[in-house]
Amino acid sequence: MADTEQATMLVRDEGTIIMLCPANAGAQEWLDEHVEAEAWQYMGQWLCVDRRMAEPLLEGMQEAGIVLEAG
Repeated sequence: MADTEQATMLVRDEGTIIMLCPANAGAQEWLDEHVEAEAWQYMGQWLCVDRRMAEPLLEGMQEAGIVLEAG
């Protein structure tokens, strides 16, 4: 990833589940470093998170400078 490329996370609101997909290497690195997830929480590359847990996770991403985009 180029130093000038902004880390971006795709976000889908599916009601009770929020789905997250790193759109580039920077977002993937952040996810790997800050989130412990089980294999069953993934649908392909999308990490599925309970809505109640997603808000602090999304806030942490924004504080780290990750751009959130509707996916």
